[in-house]
Amino acid sequence: MKTLIALSIAVFPIAAHAQWSMPACSAERMYFEYQVQRRARWVADTSLAVQPLSGVRDPAALVQFVVDTTGVPVLRTFEVLVNDSALVGEVRRSLSRWRYVPAKVGDCLVSQLVQTAIGRKGAAGSRSR
Repeated sequence: MKTLIALSIAVFPIAAHAQWSMPACSAERMYFEYQVQRRARWVADTSLAVQPLSGVRDPAALVQFVVDTTGVPVLRTFEVLVNDSALVGEVRRSLSRWRYVPAKVGDCLVSQLVQTAIGRKGAAGSRSR
């Protein structure tokens, strides 16, 4: 038994094992919604004319972007999935003011890919928190 333990330490160094036990804290990794225990949640801001919507079946526009560990959307990751060109232009301009509660895996805050329908304030299905 002692030989087997010594052999396993020689084959799998402790430093490498420490990396395996904390993958959720990696700042470079981006998670999908199904991979996190707490998903990124939009912080409602009534001053914004264009907002994420929930419960919309056929959105005029659908976008995706990464929300980082500070809750800020990463502008270079912004992509349009379904297009309403007038609305998308407004979203592009206002995205930098959107804020989110960051996603969590265990006790670590992580970056998460967010896909959301978008619309103007007061539109049917808009979030009210």
